[in-house]
Amino acid sequence: MLAGLGTVIAAFFAWMCIDVKYILEKRGLKVQAGPIRAIIPYERITGVGPAKDTMGGFRIMLSPGGIQVYYDGGFFTDMKITPKDKAGFVRELKNRCPHIKVEAEKFHKG
Repeated sequence: MLAGLGTVIAAFFAWMCIDVKYILEKRGLKVQAGPIRAIIPYERITGVGPAKDTMGGFRIMLSPGGIQVYYDGGFFTDMKITPKDKAGFVRELKNRCPHIKVEAEKFHKG
């Protein structure tokens, strides 16, 4: 029974790691990681910058070098993500949220 529970827990975490998406929708930034879904309305996003670490906040990031999105409201005040094209993601986010502060103007691709 313990081995079965361990298998279920491992499968759950694998699902969260494999099925990760960041979608800039009409009403906000939608983040999906396995069964976890979150939408941050654009008006709540206050800034974006390079992720300083992989701990803290709402973390949908497994590797260093991601992006940290800051927002008002909710349990957390930031989200760490790793889009494939960081520069393009930040550029499009800035287009949708002209009010946000961009901490670092240079985000490298990849």
